[in-house]
Amino acid sequence: MSMIPTVFEMRDAAKDFYSTDLDYHTWDQARDAVRDAEALNTRLQRRTGRIVGEGALMVTLAWGNAGFHEDHVGRGFETKEQYSAYLSRVYLESVRAPEEFIVRIEAGILATQHGVERSTDLELLAHRAGISDIGDTFQRFVMCNLKLRREHETL
Repeated sequence: MSMIPTVFEMRDAAKDFYSTDLDYHTWDQARDAVRDAEALNTRLQRRTGRIVGEGALMVTLAWGNAGFHEDHVGRGFETKEQYSAYLSRVYLESVRAPEEFIVRIEAGILATQHGVERSTDLELLAHRAGISDIGDTFQRFVMCNLKLRREHETL
């Protein structure tokens, strides 16, 4: 019987689903989001006494833009986030992660879509961490927006 991988292994497995051809939605951006989420999680704990399980948050953000470079519509998905959630589910099921964990990861990824309601701390933190670079220093804001523009022009 094989063992369920650690959350670090689950996080790192997402790397294979990112393209090096994109400017913004890269593995490096996913790692930055994980780092930013740690700071947001600490702030949440200080303000409310609540904390989001770091494993779920880390896996959610690692898989959050997986497959971004692929044709999600051609694969039957309305949004890139729906496709990323699907990719995370396929992987997590293949390693026999608990269904409850998989559902939380999917919900966290889907919460990063524009205009959706976010009801759990995981969903709120995943959304905030995913866009934290845009709300950071002016230099980081400009750099990220330039990368997004170049990427938009190529997709």
